[in-house]
Amino acid sequence: MANEPPMLQLAKVVARSMASGKPSSGMQQIGDALSSDPSSVCQVVDLIFGQAAKKKPAERILESLAFMLATTLEVQRWKAESHGSATTDLIEQVKQHATAHAGKESVSTLAIDVIAGAFAQAKLPLGGDFEAILENRFRSTPPASSEAAIADFEQHLEEMVAALGGDPFLVHEQLLELLGRIPSHTRPAMIGMLPFMRSEILREAAAGWLLDQDDAVSTVVTDSLAQAAAQGLVSGNTVNRLIQIRNWIGEDRRPAVDSIVRTARQKGATPLAPAKLQ
Repeated sequence: MANEPPMLQLAKVVARSMASGKPSSGMQQIGDALSSDPSSVCQVVDLIFGQAAKKKPAERILESLAFMLATTLEVQRWKAESHGSATTDLIEQVKQHATAHAGKESVSTLAIDVIAGAFAQAKLPLGGDFEAILENRFRSTPPASSEAAIADFEQHLEEMVAALGGDPFLVHEQLLELLGRIPSHTRPAMIGMLPFMRSEILREAAAGWLLDQDDAVSTVVTDSLAQAAAQGLVSGNTVNRLIQIRNWIGEDRRPAVDSIVRTARQKGATPLAPAKLQ
């Protein structure tokens, strides 16, 4: 461990603290400490790309690095807002450094998702260059009819779920960022695949698109959820969310949501008590 970069040693300490279920009080001070040294934050970005490129990335280390980056970016956002600005020099340096990594031909898509997730958690825009890389990534994805393309798409999303700690709300927020930049004619089809994914978190996140302003998207998701419910793929958590969401959609669309809920219950999905919602 003595030969490891100090930032990686810190990431391992953070990972152990996160794994304990009782993070130390010093965890919240990491953003303040790193934000005083732009080179340290860029080292975190380097480590994210380095870890993600490994054959078997260390998930806990990636999660801790993502936490360190997101916490630092959030501190910087607060500083920017306190001065009436939308950004800081450090935020811009991180964007440029991450974009330089992401633009390489052999870059890990997992690393791109982790970086994008950190910016999403900090409620910061990625920036034009990084967003263009994300858009090109999705533009180059083979047609949805390709089984290999679907499997690759699902694997990338599962890696993103792991990087975001399995939080369906963060996953939905990040998917909004990612899928919002793909060509409009392919977006509904790709979103419509989510209710059939292996990951229950991805299936839960799909319900949020019932509120999408694009009728093509909301219609596809409604149809996909109906089919998924018939296959027993709609969980109790999702049933609860559907019951909540129906109050926010037009009355003409509520019967379809009610039908999904009934089918899911018939297939064994048990709505959870509010206190048990995940």
